[in-house]
Amino acid sequence: MTFNDVYEDLLVIVSEAGARPDMPYEAEIFFTQLVDGFEGSRDELLDHVRANVVTWFRSLDAPPDWLQDAEWAFFDGRPMVFVGQIELPPERTGLHDAAAFFVFWDREAGVTETVIQIA
Repeated sequence: MTFNDVYEDLLVIVSEAGARPDMPYEAEIFFTQLVDGFEGSRDELLDHVRANVVTWFRSLDAPPDWLQDAEWAFFDGRPMVFVGQIELPPERTGLHDAAAFFVFWDREAGVTETVIQIA
């Protein structure tokens, strides 16, 4: 079984947590390693992902409300915790479209990352 074999199922399951199994590239690496190292059937793998996805893709409050495709931040090969988002209308940014800043945190490393999306 490969990542490509279970991609469609992973997309459905992981999307419920506000993430994607293939974006950013670190997510694809995370799930490819998970699939490659899993010793069980396809159904057991998918059950494992369902049981753990909210632990891997944690949000302090609500999951991100992405303006575009999900771009969950990773640090050192693992998903960071979603802290929150700041949305700004075009008149505040000088852009033609709305913008949002998505803030992520890795508590162990003390690292934060911000993903910016413009709709």
